[in-house]
Amino acid sequence: MHAFILFNFNIYSTTMKNILIAEDDAASMLYYNSVLKKVNYNTFNVTNTTNIFDIIQKNNIHLILLDIKIIPIGGIEVANILKKEYPNIKIIAQTAYSHLYFKGNERELFDLFLEKPISSSILIESIEKLLK
Repeated sequence: MHAFILFNFNIYSTTMKNILIAEDDAASMLYYNSVLKKVNYNTFNVTNTTNIFDIIQKNNIHLILLDIKIIPIGGIEVANILKKEYPNIKIIAQTAYSHLYFKGNERELFDLFLEKPISSSILIESIEKLLK
């Protein structure tokens, strides 16, 4: 008899945590939303950093999935502000260009770093780990 292991989205039980997805790539945004909604996360979306702080002030955001190269304020600068003003919000940095962006101790601004492409299982497991 052969055993098959499939990723089961139903093993994760969330209590409608709010996740802000800050991503300027439409395909990535669609992918993250699709994965996170399958496990009952409530998602908010921004394609630039202009509205990030407005959404945070109006909603109880638990975690931010933050693209590093988002504009007009880059992800590193946004994370620096967030850690000072909203220290309880978890931040996952995500980018395909990690070797270009991090200098010195900038990685310490983030609770976790994921390099694109990000599998659905890694994304969910990472978020679950941070929101425990």
